[in-house]
Amino acid sequence: MVALGVAGPLGLVAAVYLSEFASPKVRETVKPMLELLSGVPTVVYGFFALLFVTPLLQSFIPGLPGFNILSAGIVMGIMIIPYVASLSEDAMRAV
Repeated sequence: MVALGVAGPLGLVAAVYLSEFASPKVRETVKPMLELLSGVPTVVYGFFALLFVTPLLQSFIPGLPGFNILSAGIVMGIMIIPYVASLSEDAMRAV
């Protein structure tokens, strides 16, 4: 649920921007970079969650343990943004 709460809105906003508002030059540069994010291994995302996102969240929520569902959900949401954005953008451009 946390990942869907992150990826849904951000992916749809990116898709609407790319399909409706972005110039062709911006679309040609942003779309491949967005699709490159889907090629990052999940181990790298997990490492990022453990070493960067968790300490950042612990500064806001002091009692948060090292292994928590919140940081995993946020990073999983970041991980699926390229899929949501790419599929939604293709669907919007087809209509």
